[in-house]
Amino acid sequence: MNTITHYPLTVRKYSPACGKRCANIYRPGFREEMTYGMPGFVVPHSLYPQGYRTDPEL
Repeated sequence: MNTITHYPLTVRKYSPACGKRCANIYRPGFREEMTYGMPGFVVPHSLYPQGYRTDPEL
């Protein structure tokens, strides 16, 4: 699996800026987390209680 640590530093240095830009695009309440070894945004159960899966722990 590729993770951000496998990318060259010239690419990784842009990750924080991309994360900040995405955070400004998503509506309030979305959370930034590491998912599958990469940074990503998730919809917490407080915003969407029924969830997207049957197991709320996923």
